[in-house]
Amino acid sequence: MKISNHGKNNSRYGISIALNDDGIGEYWDGNIFDVTKTEILENGTVMLELSKEGRFALEVVLKLLDDDTMLVYRSVGRGKIYDYPWYRISGPARIPVQNAVLNDSRVRLRVKPSLDCDTWGFLNKGDKVKIKDKSEQPFVIAGETWYWYKVQSENYPDGWVYGKYLDIEEGNEGGADKGAQAF
Repeated sequence: MKISNHGKNNSRYGISIALNDDGIGEYWDGNIFDVTKTEILENGTVMLELSKEGRFALEVVLKLLDDDTMLVYRSVGRGKIYDYPWYRISGPARIPVQNAVLNDSRVRLRVKPSLDCDTWGFLNKGDKVKIKDKSEQPFVIAGETWYWYKVQSENYPDGWVYGKYLDIEEGNEGGADKGAQAF
């Protein structure tokens, strides 16, 4: 699981908890921790107890908000309380992967399929992306109705682009989405 914080102060952090058979994990600052206890709590909440060199280091409580977002709201051991979202940087495709090209410049790559969210950065005309997901419903923006598409780009974490700004290529895996614009 690779995750990045994009809090209100626009600072970005990363956390990577990559569990293997030995229970080893890696915390965002590059320190290696052993995951000594994992507990599933109520309402999609997970508690991880981490130790370093056999000593308790910290306890992290994560609340899964959706498939791409979790709230880190308690970290005992460092005395910090986190109450801001952390976003998945990348994940598996939920639809057959399709190639697309941006057809406009300075297109925002958004954290969520919404105008009311943070952005990872900007994509430019001619940038190539891979489509990995599509919003369930089309959205109306400035009188036009299009779906949002979750894309993988070369220089940013996975993010969402409004369909108006994508030319989806024909003949790639999954075929072209002829219904990109909804009427």
